[in-house]
Amino acid sequence: MLLRGHVHPDSGHTAIHIMVATTKVCILLVATAILFACSSAGRNFASQQDELRKRNLELELRIKSLNKQIEQHLKNQAILHEQVSGQASKMTGVEVPQLNRIKFGHYSGALDTDKDNTCDVIRIYVLALDQNGRFIPVAGRAVIRASQITADGKIQSLGERLYNAPMLANSYRSGITGTHYTLELPLSSIAPPNESTRAIVTVLVHDAGTGLTKQHDQMITLQNSPRIMAVGPDH
Repeated sequence: MLLRGHVHPDSGHTAIHIMVATTKVCILLVATAILFACSSAGRNFASQQDELRKRNLELELRIKSLNKQIEQHLKNQAILHEQVSGQASKMTGVEVPQLNRIKFGHYSGALDTDKDNTCDVIRIYVLALDQNGRFIPVAGRAVIRASQITADGKIQSLGERLYNAPMLANSYRSGITGTHYTLELPLSSIAPPNESTRAIVTVLVHDAGTGLTKQHDQMITLQNSPRIMAVGPDH
């Protein structure tokens, strides 16, 4: 028979076991919560990393696109600069025609235009030739001058005339006498009637395309008669 207030010897052990079990359950719950929190934090961290990688990739693509746009813009600027300045890109193996030399054409010489038996103009047909000997149009200016060689061997100026760019362009001719630039130098008095004298005619052509000046000098005979005095064959 048990007395009131008496505690069974095994009841203490049972309580301890219950407390231990409860503690284990609590620890397990706490550990589970910690693991869940860590797992959730890990997932959030991984998600943030993925988002950063995505943004970096987008930025790299935008930078590449901007670099391509800048390169194309620079190319367009270079092309525009060439068009504005007149500078063209050179092509390998292509030789661009340009003024190489000038010479006088057939029928160049002194002319009596008013039929008074006195030469009153020197007319020169100027041929502008490229590096292959072909006629080439030029833009620029020209000068024609003449000097007379007197009987005693002295040189006397017969005059000089400047052709500016518009005048040179207007002197272009193409017809039965060929394609050339016709330059004229008016004369006053050359020699007494029925007498002849020699003169040196000089023509200079400044080419605006190359910036070079080409010169040709040639001796002609001035004779006071109503006809053209030809220079002679082209050479």
